[in-house]
Amino acid sequence: VGMAIEDNLALGLQFTVQDLKYSDGQKAFSFKFAPFLRYTFFNEGNFSMFVDGGFEYGICSPSGFNWWHVGAFASPGIKYAMSDHFRLEALFWGLYYEHQNNPDSQPRYPTYKNNAGLGFNFEDLQISLVYEF
Repeated sequence: VGMAIEDNLALGLQFTVQDLKYSDGQKAFSFKFAPFLRYTFFNEGNFSMFVDGGFEYGICSPSGFNWWHVGAFASPGIKYAMSDHFRLEALFWGLYYEHQNNPDSQPRYPTYKNNAGLGFNFEDLQISLVYEF
């Protein structure tokens, strides 16, 4: 969800909930809360480019243990206006920093405490259909 403050500035809040069951029978439930600020720096016709910057907090509860993480991110994206109300967006992971409290080492899950990086691969690409009022 989000709200435009000015033509090129918006505030948003992302909620992510996942309930997963893997082929080996292992289960995981995760929740993420991420407020962000979107700055649109390029507009040409129906296309625009933007960057989202914000913070996130998440918890994950795979079978048998729990952990939490906090992080900060700056993610670039492209938006295409399909009509007056519908937008198609593509967002990359971009620049990020993450700290997590992972008490146990499990083969499927990361075991780092601090992680930073710059990711522009298609594995982290998010594509969304957005309705604007």
